[in-house]
Amino acid sequence: MKLKTTIAALTGVMFAISASAQGLITFSNTPSTPVVDSTTGAPVAAGVAIAGLYFTTDLTSTPNASIPNDGWVLGATVPVSAILPGLYAGGERAIDGVAAGTPVLVQVRAWSAGFASYAEALLNGTAATLAGASNVGQVTLGGGIIGTPSTSGFVQTFDITPVPEPSTIVLGLLGGLGAMVLLRRRK
Repeated sequence: MKLKTTIAALTGVMFAISASAQGLITFSNTPSTPVVDSTTGAPVAAGVAIAGLYFTTDLTSTPNASIPNDGWVLGATVPVSAILPGLYAGGERAIDGVAAGTPVLVQVRAWSAGFASYAEALLNGTAATLAGASNVGQVTLGGGIIGTPSTSGFVQTFDITPVPEPSTIVLGLLGGLGAMVLLRRRK
């Protein structure tokens, strides 16, 4: 009987340690800080977009949402407008591989539904694809006896705007290159 009790106790301790090893954050915004569709000027309607919680443990990092893979990690996703237009309510989420009590930089990015990630939307989007990113906040992840922070404490209203098609970007770069060549010739 003592062996079964010991095994049960050790199992409980293992579960408690593994649960507290992951840092926690509440992934949601408020009605005063909706995600806005820049093409309509209104909060994003149901089914239009996905919100993603991106993070990094490098506190010196600067996100670059215009680069598909800028090194920030996608920690969680939730549909925008699961409750009301422009809102995402992902609840408490564990940040895999990051312990409770760890400070991290966090940014919310939103993109057209139908893509698995922000990077995929930027790489494979069309003129109708929308994407955008919030400001950045630093939080200390909760878990165990540490309270759970919420993204609603720092995320402001932000727009998701049409993603330039790759051909538009290439044309812009070619135009810039041509202008540089002309300026160089004149000198």
